[in-house]
Amino acid sequence: MDIQKNKLLEDKLMIEDINPFHSPRRWRHTIINAVNIPTTLRFTRRGFICALVTSRCQLGCTTCMFASNMAEKRSETNTMTPDRVNALLKFVKDSNTGYFLVSGGGEGFLELPLMYKLIEGSSADITWMVTSGFWAHNEEKTKRILSECRAAHERGVSNNPDREIVIRLSVDQHHVGRIGLPQDPLSYVRQIIGVFEQEHSRASGFSLMLHSLDGEQDLINILAKQLGGSVHLVDEKMHSDIKVTEQSMQIRLPSGFLIPVTFAKLLLSDMAADLRDEALLAQRIRIWETDAYINERDLTGLQLHEDGYGHDMLVIYDGRVAGGWQCEMPDVPISIDEHDYGQVMQRTLSDPGVLATLEKGQRYRFAVIGEINFRACTRAKAVNIRDYTSPVLLEEDRVKLYYTIRAIQDFRSEGRLETISDSIGPACLQIIEATREQLLTWYMQSNYDIIMQYRQQHSGFLAFEGALIQFSEDKNVEKLLNITLEASKHNLKVVDQWRLLLLRINHNWYEVISWEKEILSIIDQAIACIDANILKGKRPYEGLSMQSLR
Repeated sequence: MDIQKNKLLEDKLMIEDINPFHSPRRWRHTIINAVNIPTTLRFTRRGFICALVTSRCQLGCTTCMFASNMAEKRSETNTMTPDRVNALLKFVKDSNTGYFLVSGGGEGFLELPLMYKLIEGSSADITWMVTSGFWAHNEEKTKRILSECRAAHERGVSNNPDREIVIRLSVDQHHVGRIGLPQDPLSYVRQIIGVFEQEHSRASGFSLMLHSLDGEQDLINILAKQLGGSVHLVDEKMHSDIKVTEQSMQIRLPSGFLIPVTFAKLLLSDMAADLRDEALLAQRIRIWETDAYINERDLTGLQLHEDGYGHDMLVIYDGRVAGGWQCEMPDVPISIDEHDYGQVMQRTLSDPGVLATLEKGQRYRFAVIGEINFRACTRAKAVNIRDYTSPVLLEEDRVKLYYTIRAIQDFRSEGRLETISDSIGPACLQIIEATREQLLTWYMQSNYDIIMQYRQQHSGFLAFEGALIQFSEDKNVEKLLNITLEASKHNLKVVDQWRLLLLRINHNWYEVISWEKEILSIIDQAIACIDANILKGKRPYEGLSMQSLR
């Protein structure tokens, strides 16, 4: 009896003292493990998967949204392994994927054996193999690579007799400027087209298309003229039905060979976009909203059809899966290394935050989060990289928790909250049943900012923070460099992550409560010092996989 009384007393004290936003990650996982909300989604139609095979690329285009480079050696973190490719191909088949984009994040054709393996094994209706064409200066090599791609297709045609493998060549001033010869920049593009026309134009289910940037139609016109062909506006399927792009056209060669061309928007990507630059910020937000709200019809995690929908997923080179594109919760790890299709969907749809975004759309999610953190909404759009929307929007654990609670409350008001675990406890129940005003009060009273989150979750950050504080007091850079240098010996990514945090703080990404103005005033100096002496311009943290699970 005394034990029961003590338990009731403990519960009463917890309820009186509770503010879940003091420990947001713990409370979020307690809550999502205690509730069950059945989904209304039925994935009855063919789905879409975009897979990034590697983060590495040797070109270094300044407009590359992933800032791909060759600074890192090839590893299973930045490049898919053969086993991971096998898991990906099984995932494509099991998920009823009809549209499979093997895309950037890096240059996939640096990994030719993996490309051939993907072509051979794909069961999708259409598989696009994206490349810059860097390999096409030599005619013999061009013929060999395209012949191997076709042979891989023919070996694997039994996976889907009606499938099509499309070599999608990126042709824009940025790629052409880095690959093309000064005296004849488009020669490598013409070589790929020429080989394809001569040797593969009659191949069944094997084709070529070009992909450019909006505003670069003149470049395509020049290419067509060099080929002796003509340009015609057409409604290309990739453009209008599967993934909406800005425009589509077709190059018709004298032989009758047709080359589809699609045009995408140029994204103004920046992983530390400056929210103080109002003019550029407005432009970036307009680009993101046009794509999400118009092109994707607000439902970014679904592949929409006239009579239903399939999934829309992203698979990263390190194995991570976003079970709903731009809808994932970044604190729930999902990987094709560990999870099959059924497990991926269970982990995706069982999270109330993900389910709410999938069903109700991005406008709903941004409206809810805008109730407490408008800056989070702004930065997620300003980054201008759609694959980063969730990791940036939901970087702060307080935001994750608030959105989760509000999503559960809305599902409950709709009669969708099927069960609450008997072991949930009165404090957890009080959080779920809190009014919006109470949630807002708790959120505003909490001092759990991004700095406290880093202190708790990032090894070595406390020492780094201490060095920053000392630097703000005595302007002696030695300790700051020593602490940072020691961290870099173990993991240079960690140092770059700290640099990025400081830059984002300077660019008005967060409400920072934990640091006094003296520390904030030396951030520029600290960034410059770290970059010049330790990172030396390298950006190892800014890859997609590195951003995912914080």
